[in-house]
Amino acid sequence: IGAGKLSAHIVLHGLAPVGGKGITAKIEGDDLPSSDLPARLATNGLPMSGKLDISAELDLPKEKNKQGVVTFDWTKAEGFAEIECPTGCSFGDGKSKWKPIVKNHSQQGMVGDGIEIEPVEVTKLDARIEIKDGHAKVTKIEAPSPDAELKLDFDMKLQQALDDSIVNGCLRFKIADGLYKRKPKAEGAFRNT
Repeated sequence: IGAGKLSAHIVLHGLAPVGGKGITAKIEGDDLPSSDLPARLATNGLPMSGKLDISAELDLPKEKNKQGVVTFDWTKAEGFAEIECPTGCSFGDGKSKWKPIVKNHSQQGMVGDGIEIEPVEVTKLDARIEIKDGHAKVTKIEAPSPDAELKLDFDMKLQQALDDSIVNGCLRFKIADGLYKRKPKAEGAFRNT
C-alpha cells in the first residue's frame, strides 16, 4: 500500500462450512500511508495523514446463538490492535467534514452536514486496544500535540453480535494556548464539539 507493507495470516477453523468454528487472524503493517487506509471509517469522515505501523491479532470463535444459528461470538473473542504513527501525523484537512455520531435530535441539528476541522498536528500517536474477557478496551493512548491535549476512555462490553455491544466512552480534549490565533477556523469547530 503506497510505500508501506501489509501482511496478514488468516486461519479459517472447521471444514464444513469453511471457517465454521471461527477464525484466527494476525496482521502486521509498516510505513502505511494513513491517507490510503480506511481510517476515515474509524473517524467518521475525518482524514488523517502520516505513516502508520499497525499490529493486530484476533481469535474469533463461532458458537450457536439464541436462535440456534452458528455465528461469530464476540463475547469469546481475544486479541489486540496497536497503531502507531511515529511522526508527522495530523487529523483533519480544513475541507473535509467530521460527522460525529449523536443520538439526540437537537444535537444532530447542531452537527448538521458535519464540522470542518483544520489540521490538528499530533507529534506521535501510539494506541492499543485489547479484546478479552468480553470487553474491548483502549488500554493505551498517547497523542502529544502542540494543538490540543487528548484523553480517551473507551470500554465496549461485547455481545455475541458485535452490533449489540454496549459502548462506554468519553473523549476529552483541551485546546492549546494560541491555537485559535494560529488556526482561526478551529475555534468554531471545537466549540461545536
